[in-house]
Amino acid sequence: MENISKNESLIKQIVLIEWKMFTNTKNIGSRSTCQDEKGNFFASRSAYWNMFDENVLNSYLDDLKDKESKNINIVTQKYGYMMKETDYDYFKKIEHLLPNVSEKKASLVDSIMLIYMKWEEDLLSSNIDNKNRILYKKYNTKESTSVETYMRGELLSYSEETLFKILSQFLKDLSGNKNPVKIYLNLLNNFDRKNLHTKTGFNSNLATHYSNGDLNNKSKISCSFDKTSAISSNVLNQDKRDFSKNHSLRRVFSLNLELAEMISSFALDVAKSINLNVVISILDASSNLILFKKMDDSLDCSINISQAKALTAIDFKSDTFSLSKNEELKNLNNFSNGNLNYCFLGGGIPIKSKCGKIIGSLGISGGSVEQDCFVANKTIELFEKNI
Repeated sequence: MENISKNESLIKQIVLIEWKMFTNTKNIGSRSTCQDEKGNFFASRSAYWNMFDENVLNSYLDDLKDKESKNINIVTQKYGYMMKETDYDYFKKIEHLLPNVSEKKASLVDSIMLIYMKWEEDLLSSNIDNKNRILYKKYNTKESTSVETYMRGELLSYSEETLFKILSQFLKDLSGNKNPVKIYLNLLNNFDRKNLHTKTGFNSNLATHYSNGDLNNKSKISCSFDKTSAISSNVLNQDKRDFSKNHSLRRVFSLNLELAEMISSFALDVAKSINLNVVISILDASSNLILFKKMDDSLDCSINISQAKALTAIDFKSDTFSLSKNEELKNLNNFSNGNLNYCFLGGGIPIKSKCGKIIGSLGISGGSVEQDCFVANKTIELFEKNI
C-alpha cells in the first residue's frame, strides 16, 4: 500500500504541472473549451501515468520541474512533435522551435514504441481498447491523431534518462507477460462508467481535441461526401440519418447489425443513384451472414452471387475485382447445381476498421462488373468516412 500511495502522490504532482502547461498552451485561433476542462484532463492523464513505476514517475517529475523552472512548456512541444505526422506543412514552420532529437533519444523512442504498440495491438479486439483512437499513423488526419503518432510525440518530449527508465520497465513487463496499457485503458473505462466527464463527453483520447496543435474541439464531425460523385442527393440527407453522432471518432473492431444496416443503407442509396437494382450481402469476420437485402426487380441469380462475392472477399482478404485478375483463382468459381461457394467477379470487398483490421465483407451483385464494383467501393468509402 505504501508504494501505491507514493505513486499516487507522484502522479498528482505530475498531472498538476502538466495541467498548468496544457491550459497555458497557445492555440491556433481561439482558446479551446477543453483547456478549461480540468476534471477530464486529470482523469485522462492520471490513467496514463498509472502505467509506470516509481522510477519513471520520479524521473519525469524531475523533467517537468526542470522545464518549469526554465519557463519551457514541454506539453506544447509534445503537440509540436505530433504535427510532423498530422500536418507536415505547418510542422516545417515550427520545427526550429522544437528541441533537436538526438540519435540516442530517437533510438530509445523507437525501442519503446515497438513494445508499446504490441501491447496496444494485443488489446484491439477487447472491451478495453483505446476506443477513441485510430491505431496507426498512416490513418492520421488533421482532425484525428493515431495512437502511434500521439505516443511518439509524448515520448519525444521526455528526457533521455526518463526514456531509459521507461524502456527498462517495459522490458521487465514484457518478460513477465504484463501489459501496462491494459491498466491504463481499464482506468479510462472506469472513469467513463463513473460519469467523470465533461459536457462534450469523457474523452479517453485527448488528441481528438488537440491533435495537430489546433486545440479547437474536433468532436463534432459531420458526414462529408464527394459532391462531384454520381450519388444522388438523398445520400447527403443528414435529417434522414445522422450517423456521425454515433460513429465519428469511434474505433470499430467488430461488425454488428447496427453497422451492417448503416453499410446497406449506403449501398442502397449508391445503387439507386445509378438506377441499378442490386442484392446486398454483408458478412462478419467469421464469414457469418449478418445482413441480406434484395432490391425489388433485382435478379434472382444475384442472391447467391452476392453472398459468394462477400465470402470470397473475407476468406481471401481482398476485393474480388483484384482477385479476378488471377487466372488460377478463377478456377475456384463454382456455379454448378445452384451451389456457389466463391465468386471471383468484381463486387466483393472487405470491410475494415480505421486501424486496418478486416471486420467483415460486402458483396454486391445485380449489374455489370463495373457497376457492382462502383456500388461496393463507394459504399465502403462512405462507411469509412462515418466511423
